[in-house]
Amino acid sequence: MKTIIFSWKEFILCFFMMILPIIASSQSGDWTSYDGKEMISSILKDGKNLWIAANSGLLQLNTETEAVTAHELSVSDLPRLRNLAKDSEGNLWVTTQRDGVVKYDGKKIVTQYKESNSGLSNNQYCNAIVIDANNNKWIGTLCYLNMFDGKSWQAWTTPQSMIAAYWFVSDLKFDSNGDLWMAGSAPEWNFAKFTDGEIQPFPEITKSVKTILIDKDNNKWLASMQGLVKYDGKEFVTWNTENSVLPANDIYDIKQDASGNMWLACSKYLVQFDGREFTVYPSPLDSNNGKNFIYCLELDDSGNIWLGSKLSGLFKFTPSQGIFQHILDSPTAISAVLDEDNSFAVRNVNSKLLVDILLTDAASVSLSVLDLQGREVATLLKNSYLSKGSHQYSANLTSGVYLVRYIADNKSTAKKIIIK
Repeated sequence: MKTIIFSWKEFILCFFMMILPIIASSQSGDWTSYDGKEMISSILKDGKNLWIAANSGLLQLNTETEAVTAHELSVSDLPRLRNLAKDSEGNLWVTTQRDGVVKYDGKKIVTQYKESNSGLSNNQYCNAIVIDANNNKWIGTLCYLNMFDGKSWQAWTTPQSMIAAYWFVSDLKFDSNGDLWMAGSAPEWNFAKFTDGEIQPFPEITKSVKTILIDKDNNKWLASMQGLVKYDGKEFVTWNTENSVLPANDIYDIKQDASGNMWLACSKYLVQFDGREFTVYPSPLDSNNGKNFIYCLELDDSGNIWLGSKLSGLFKFTPSQGIFQHILDSPTAISAVLDEDNSFAVRNVNSKLLVDILLTDAASVSLSVLDLQGREVATLLKNSYLSKGSHQYSANLTSGVYLVRYIADNKSTAKKIIIK
């Protein structure tokens, strides 16, 4: 087993090649993008770290420093990591699409559980995993719900197993009563409760459910292909494109922040729901690629939201900021962020910051440079009235990572740049 540790800059350059533009908007938020051109299936918060399951391997990201560790799981043809859970002993459990389940202690694989060496019922579609209060591992595979107590395995199948030949579990969650809830994708059911060894489906949910969130009041929130669904134990309430401003009915993941807001991975969009109203944030994904969408999300201790996409790697969204930020194929790449009236680009030339501004109309402009703690280190323009046309400004900065903030007629945009 070999663990490779590399810097944030090397991670950006080596792992992710960003090709998708982000359009600046009046909505608040700060995007940073790390593009792996592959599906990120799951993100697990572990203190200040995030564990990231991708098609090609396992990543660990420090949310404070943005340093990344690539963990090489030395298993032959370990494909398509799918989900993550951490047990009471600190081991990470990693499910895969075709190769069973891996127990990983952070340095080496402890065990790989497959049909051939354990009681795991099926190697295929090991999508869902949850660990209960007794440290039992519950794992969904193709057509089966499995439980491993550390010594032996049990398996249950759907009541209509002959019909649901391709049934699989997409998520598992325990509520405060100790009941297990199942999200699935099958012709005859998509949401169920597991009680006394039996799977009890709810026919009210007619399309696939991707993720279950259970709030402090024991309500079940479903990220589903029929929209956002809430189940209070008695009735279902559904929000979709017909009765709300949701931009799509395809919801892949849901998380709740400390203030009680729900954050939805809704097709290509990030959506916030405060219990009454939806706020739709502009998509960081290419609108022309119909196969791409936000697949999963996670919140860190600073309130940032990390989004894993199907085809474009990892994104970071910071609700507290009033700017959008984007990294292209390298941190120093020239990139224009356009809005209705202007554009601006930043670049590193001979260790010097150059800023290009193009105004289609005269405007009042402010231009400043901030460090990553938000402190202003240089002011190039402050409420300066500029004429229509091209303008260029420069600054000598010490080596480091900076944000260049550009405000034109009260519209704010920012770009990150590395000065070497």
